[in-house]
Amino acid sequence: MPRHPRFHEAGSVVHCVSRFINGEFLIETANDRHQVLDRIARGLPRCDWQLVAYAVMSNHLHLAFVSGTTPLSRLMRPAHTAIAHWLNARHERRGPVFSERARMVSIPPERVAHLLAYIHNNPVRAGVARAASRSGWTSHRAFVGEIPAPPWLDVRRGLELAGFDATAEGRDSFDAFVRERSDDPRDDRLSARTLTTIRRRVRATIALPVELATPTLAVEPASDQAPLVHIGEFSALPRWPGPLEELVELVSRARGVSALEMRSRSKARNIVAARRVAVVTATRALRRNVNEIAAALGIASNTASSMLRDERPLHHEALRLGDELRATSEVTICDADGGRDEGGARRAHQGPTADAGDGLAASEPRL
Repeated sequence: MPRHPRFHEAGSVVHCVSRFINGEFLIETANDRHQVLDRIARGLPRCDWQLVAYAVMSNHLHLAFVSGTTPLSRLMRPAHTAIAHWLNARHERRGPVFSERARMVSIPPERVAHLLAYIHNNPVRAGVARAASRSGWTSHRAFVGEIPAPPWLDVRRGLELAGFDATAEGRDSFDAFVRERSDDPRDDRLSARTLTTIRRRVRATIALPVELATPTLAVEPASDQAPLVHIGEFSALPRWPGPLEELVELVSRARGVSALEMRSRSKARNIVAARRVAVVTATRALRRNVNEIAAALGIASNTASSMLRDERPLHHEALRLGDELRATSEVTICDADGGRDEGGARRAHQGPTADAGDGLAASEPRL
């Protein structure tokens, strides 16, 4: 199923990190950096985001933006493609250049100055410069007035958001602030390395198969947020803990094939279709792990995962079979409020609420 669009509050600061595959050092010279920045600058008119800071390292890129109202993907997708094509030609190589799509994290106003110092001190942490002002790999020299800022870089906005002004005194103060933080270690939260951990903890906390937006950092890691983007139609269902062999038998009767055939290596169309119904029902309607239903069917986990592609036409059947299994099962399932439903019957559209006892709101879970 396609991802839902990511939207950021207009005017917020977003840190975007793009890493090269296998950590390859593909950017070697000042001209390489110029070529990369030129391709980013050419893409900026595609969206209404403002670039306020950057660091072009040998194996990754840091970009700080002020968000607009259009998706940043309008810039980053073509920019990644253009950069990849140029670097492949430059190094006479083939294949992907970026390890994944750009990672993004939203930065609260009180941490913008720390973010800019973190970005500008990248060459210092890498050991290639003694101070941020000694390196041409970042936007720091433009911030302190040593070189003119290119028209596509909004230095004045960056300084203002960090709490400094664009006067000579303000630029000197910013330079001093960055120097003071030159010994700071790598920050996995600022560098967007903890996104997977944040999302995993949110999903575990609310126990729902939800799609989460770009996390927003807080002062304390435990308060980092990941707003909900989408709650699927199966999100209100509790996990069914019964034996999945019962599901296989139920699907075999509904689809007119034997359970033995479903567990066989047969690739007959009707048998493969029955397996697919079992996988969708188990993972979506019964909230079970794909590895569990794969074991019950005697198939590989990656085979079961592939059966979840284009699954929407099977959702109605999966809900019906899940309801039937819950209604006929003798398993007793605990309710979310501590009560019990005999047979684990599905409650209608019971999702997370602000008063669910865990302090979570359905629109914006917090960690």
